[in-house]
Amino acid sequence: MPVQSAIEIPVEPSLLTIQQAARYLAASEWAVRRLIYAGKLSYVKVGKRFNLRRAELDTWIAQNVQREAA
Repeated sequence: MPVQSAIEIPVEPSLLTIQQAARYLAASEWAVRRLIYAGKLSYVKVGKRFNLRRAELDTWIAQNVQREAA
């Protein structure tokens, strides 16, 4: 009888590094750092690394959507 393996479900991390956050926002790492230093993005520090919550990035995107005036 063959042994069944557990089905692996991919897990997306809720914390992103600055490099990952930059890719997520289609921005440079320095642009993300400037947003952090300006207090526009919150971060979680793990050791010496800054990490950003994916939900925080989604909120920032939603709050900064620009619409052209009609």
